[in-house]
Amino acid sequence: MWVCARQAINAEDELEETEIAGFASDAQTLFCCNAVHNQFVQVTSTALRLVSASTQQLLNQWTPPAGYQINVATATSSQVRVP
Repeated sequence: MWVCARQAINAEDELEETEIAGFASDAQTLFCCNAVHNQFVQVTSTALRLVSASTQQLLNQWTPPAGYQINVATATSSQVRVP
Protein backbone atom coordinates (compact mmCIF):
# COMPACT_ATOMS: atom_id res chain seq x y z
CA MET A 1 0.00 0.00 0.00
CA TRP A 2 1.29 3.47 -0.86
CA VAL A 3 0.18 6.12 1.64
CA CYS A 4 -0.08 9.88 1.62
CA ALA A 5 -1.84 11.60 4.50
CA ARG A 6 -5.10 9.68 4.92
CA GLN A 7 -5.41 8.47 1.34
CA ALA A 8 -4.00 5.26 -0.08
CA ILE A 9 -3.80 3.47 -3.37
CA ASN A 10 -5.41 0.05 -2.98
CA ALA A 11 -4.65 -3.23 -4.78
CA GLU A 12 -6.80 -2.13 -7.75
CA ASP A 13 -4.74 1.12 -8.10
CA GLU A 14 -7.66 3.21 -6.89
CA LEU A 15 -7.25 6.14 -4.51
CA GLU A 16 -9.28 5.67 -1.34
CA GLU A 17 -9.54 7.23 2.09
CA THR A 18 -7.90 5.25 4.88
CA GLU A 19 -7.33 5.53 8.62
CA ILE A 20 -3.92 4.83 10.14
CA ALA A 21 -4.08 4.40 13.90
CA GLY A 22 -0.59 5.77 14.55
CA PHE A 23 -1.18 9.00 12.61
CA ALA A 24 -2.25 12.16 14.41
CA SER A 25 -5.69 12.44 12.81
CA ASP A 26 -6.48 15.64 14.69
CA ALA A 27 -3.60 17.57 13.06
CA GLN A 28 -2.98 18.71 9.49
CA THR A 29 -0.35 16.60 7.76
CA LEU A 30 2.43 18.75 6.29
CA PHE A 31 4.38 15.82 4.84
CA CYS A 32 3.94 12.08 4.64
CA CYS A 33 5.99 9.32 3.03
CA ASN A 34 6.89 5.65 3.02
CA ALA A 35 10.13 4.87 4.85
CA VAL A 36 12.56 1.97 5.10
CA HIS A 37 11.72 -1.08 7.22
CA ASN A 38 8.04 -0.98 6.27
CA GLN A 39 7.31 2.30 8.07
CA PHE A 40 5.47 5.56 7.40
CA VAL A 41 6.56 9.07 8.35
CA GLN A 42 3.97 11.72 9.20
CA VAL A 43 4.99 15.33 9.85
CA THR A 44 2.60 17.83 11.43
CA SER A 45 3.36 21.29 12.79
CA THR A 46 3.89 19.81 16.24
CA ALA A 47 5.50 16.41 15.64
CA LEU A 48 7.39 14.03 13.40
CA ARG A 49 5.84 10.56 13.77
CA LEU A 50 7.25 7.17 12.73
CA VAL A 51 4.52 4.56 12.28
CA SER A 52 4.70 0.84 11.50
CA ALA A 53 3.06 0.09 8.15
CA SER A 54 2.21 -3.46 9.21
CA THR A 55 0.69 -2.76 12.65
CA GLN A 56 -0.16 0.93 12.06
CA GLN A 57 1.10 1.68 15.57
CA LEU A 58 3.20 4.69 16.55
CA LEU A 59 6.83 3.58 16.92
CA ASN A 60 8.50 6.86 17.79
CA GLN A 61 7.81 10.58 17.86
CA TRP A 62 9.95 13.72 17.86
CA THR A 63 8.62 17.13 18.86
CA PRO A 64 10.38 20.47 18.36
CA PRO A 65 11.59 22.41 21.39
CA ALA A 66 9.03 24.54 23.27
CA GLY A 67 8.09 27.65 21.35
CA TYR A 68 8.94 26.17 17.94
CA GLN A 69 6.83 24.46 15.31
CA ILE A 70 7.44 22.64 12.04
CA ASN A 71 6.49 24.59 8.91
CA VAL A 72 7.99 22.44 6.16
CA ALA A 73 9.61 19.01 5.85
CA THR A 74 11.18 16.74 3.27
CA ALA A 75 12.53 13.21 3.40
CA THR A 76 14.17 10.30 1.70
CA SER A 77 13.24 6.76 2.62
CA SER A 78 15.73 6.86 5.52
CA GLN A 79 16.08 10.53 6.60
CA VAL A 80 13.74 13.41 7.43
CA ARG A 81 14.72 17.07 7.33
CA VAL A 82 12.80 19.78 9.14
CA PRO A 83 14.61 23.15 8.84
